Amino acid sequence: MLGDRSDYRVYGPSRNVSSAALMTVRWTRAAMLTTAGIAAVMLTFAWCAWQRRWMSDDGLIIVRTVRQILAGNGPVINAFERAEADTSPLWTYLLVILAAITRANIPHLAVVTGGLLTVAGVGIALDATRRLHRRRGVTEMLCPAGAFVVLGAYPFWDYATSGLETGLMTVWLAALWWLLVTLEPTATRRRQLVTAITFGLGPLVRPDVGLATVVFLLAAWVIVRPSRRRSLGLGVAAVALPIAYEIFRAGYYGALVPLPAIAKSASRSLWGHGLTYLFDFVRPYWMWLPFTVLAVLGAIVISRRSLARRDWIVVAAPVVTGLLLATYVVRVGGDFMHARMLLPPTFLAVLPAMMLPVRRITAPAIALLAGWALVIGISLDDHESHTSGVNGIEDEHVGYVRWTGHSHPIETGPFVRADRPASDIAAQAMRERTRLVMIADARILGPMSSAHSGPIVYAAGRLGTGGAVVPLDGIVADMLGLANPLGARITAILPGYAGHEKPLPVAWLVADFVDPAAESTSVLPSTLRAARHAMSCGAFAELLASVREPMSLGRFWANFTGSIARTRLEIPSDPVEAEWKFCGADAKGIRVTASSSFEVEGFSRASVADGERRSVPGSYGYASHAGVFTDHEEWIALQYPSPRSISKVVLHSTGYGFPIDFKIQIWNGATWVDRVVKTNYPAPDVVPQMFEWQTADVTDQIRIVATHLSQVRGGYQLQLAEIEALGPSPP
Repeated sequence: MLGDRSDYRVYGPSRNVSSAALMTVRWTRAAMLTTAGIAAVMLTFAWCAWQRRWMSDDGLIIVRTVRQILAGNGPVINAFERAEADTSPLWTYLLVILAAITRANIPHLAVVTGGLLTVAGVGIALDATRRLHRRRGVTEMLCPAGAFVVLGAYPFWDYATSGLETGLMTVWLAALWWLLVTLEPTATRRRQLVTAITFGLGPLVRPDVGLATVVFLLAAWVIVRPSRRRSLGLGVAAVALPIAYEIFRAGYYGALVPLPAIAKSASRSLWGHGLTYLFDFVRPYWMWLPFTVLAVLGAIVISRRSLARRDWIVVAAPVVTGLLLATYVVRVGGDFMHARMLLPPTFLAVLPAMMLPVRRITAPAIALLAGWALVIGISLDDHESHTSGVNGIEDEHVGYVRWTGHSHPIETGPFVRADRPASDIAAQAMRERTRLVMIADARILGPMSSAHSGPIVYAAGRLGTGGAVVPLDGIVADMLGLANPLGARITAILPGYAGHEKPLPVAWLVADFVDPAAESTSVLPSTLRAARHAMSCGAFAELLASVREPMSLGRFWANFTGSIARTRLEIPSDPVEAEWKFCGADAKGIRVTASSSFEVEGFSRASVADGERRSVPGSYGYASHAGVFTDHEEWIALQYPSPRSISKVVLHSTGYGFPIDFKIQIWNGATWVDRVVKTNYPAPDVVPQMFEWQTADVTDQIRIVATHLSQVRGGYQLQLAEIEALGPSPP
């Protein structure tokens, strides 16, 4: 490590000096200044991270999981349900071990451990790059040039102590770099084994950094070139722990990936949103400047052909991994946490330049990087948010400091107090032993169902805070799907809203947790009936059984064998649509489909056929996507459980968005047939509009197709409060 014999004056070959061949003579001034530079960077980074210490709400999610494990309830958020809300199993179990040994306060333990690991990772990375230069015969003083990127951008400081797995990931990536730099073709079998096992931990550190596992294992193989038999053995050693955990995950949780990966639809492509996330990181910190400087230096090195083949492999591994990881982050649309997902690829990309020899050609670049870090670090460390806020991207640190009113929110107390008045209502209900279901906005949904034990159900978007409000035997219901097996799998309601595309409709909460005997004023009876029916049918019912039935060998095997299907399972957010999907011919609700749907602020497809003819809070009706500023076509269709005789349709207006040109169609079993065609139809305000035709049709589907829309808030939108299909009037 720091100050070992490779940093003494070396006499002998000028390039590619093996570690065994290095001869210790004496410390040089360059060696001492290099070591001092490494120490200065580590101390400075530690100070910066400590000044911005905090606990994120997602960090509190991990804290609750650790508490549940220590209480004997298993790696879960709620004792009654097996849900994997943590994306880093290794970080969770590391905290479990440390908490069990030290008995320390878990939030403080997470913050301090994360900070120490991050600082250690920076130090290991610096030492690895130092060793890379020394083995090449470089004897000049080395300056921590690339480390200035870590020192300059404050998101590196923020996430060092956020309670998340950032510290573990930093030290693991640094360890990969150190092991690769020091790996020799003649490495012992023990050293090869240690390297393979360490490289293989990626999926347990966090699934996306498994890319680093693949690239670094390949680079190590090219350097060592072990025999086929040895390669197979090392490969098995590398994947043994991840595969063992994957078997556990599939059998215990019934899925192949953590719930956050399902909730965020991590397998799809959202390039546009991802680029917005990238620019949100690059713009405020002028990240283009340090990377341009480092790219120019890299081009000079390439042009001079000064690296040996082995060194090229070593240098390429982190750079290629960083580019692949950044591309993946952009492809999936980024995240809602400002800069967080781009910190690992940034760290990887600068590893080969973490230290640079002080020479005439590098001195200007080093000075420019140092100046950039100083200016950016000082000017932007103002405790203000520097994110664009587009697509729901938030500066979590600034947000939680303001929300809690605490400069360093680490303990759960500031979060619970900030959740008032809901947290006070919950505390009172638990004192009075009033078992109720409530939302963190202080809405009470009703009494708890006897099917669930525990003192309360507390539904929250801030899951970590909700977990602090509710005791371990209570239920914190996640409204965003990160720890909710149902919510993680619903169809996206807010597409493009990074990380939060699937807010759980209240109907599902009421159906799952409220006493069926209680009358609900929060959800329409038809919607609630459909939700409860859907939950009892087919793959939906099996999903709930997979996470709520007591664990046994039979349940483990059923979970394991069905894990692929459950990982792919998608549940329509509309309960009626879900009933049609899972209950089939037994469905009793009216299925509503549309060309587009605005599913927030009380609007939904389902409420256009829920029996409420007026546009009222909770059932405003149907509205197509808002914010479309050109006239276009929209349609909405109703499908009934069985064919019926229809000769008239009544359209109830919301008061806005009634179509100007439209057609009413029926399905004849093969195609849509026009029954009513209207052009330049006058806006009817809120008076029901009846459209009738002479001969009744027996059909199970009707459709309204609008080809000329009204303007609503500057855009063009189709809105209807209710659609009724009626048969002929009795004679």
